Amino acid sequence: MINRRDVCAALVLAVLLPTFPTLAADANAFNAKAFEAAQAAGKPILVEITAPWCPTCRAQKPILSELFQRSKFKDLVTFEIDFD
Repeated sequence: MINRRDVCAALVLAVLLPTFPTLAADANAFNAKAFEAAQAAGKPILVEITAPWCPTCRAQKPILSELFQRSKFKDLVTFEIDFD
C-alpha cells in the first residue's frame, strides 16, 4: 500500500532525476485542461501532491523553491494538488 510519505519521496526523486531537464518557477493548481495542454505541448510536467499538515511536504518546499530558481529547471510545468 502506498502512503503519503512514499508519494512525497517519489515526487522529490522525480524532481532530482536527470530525466527532468527543466522546472517552472510557479506551481499551478491542478487543472485537467492545463495538464492536457502541457502534455500535448510535450513539456515536462511535475505534479506535486501536498498537504498543509504534512511535515515532509513542508520540508521539501524550500528545496523545490531553490530548484525552481535554477535556469535548467525553467521549462517544467508544475501542478499542485492538495491531498486533503
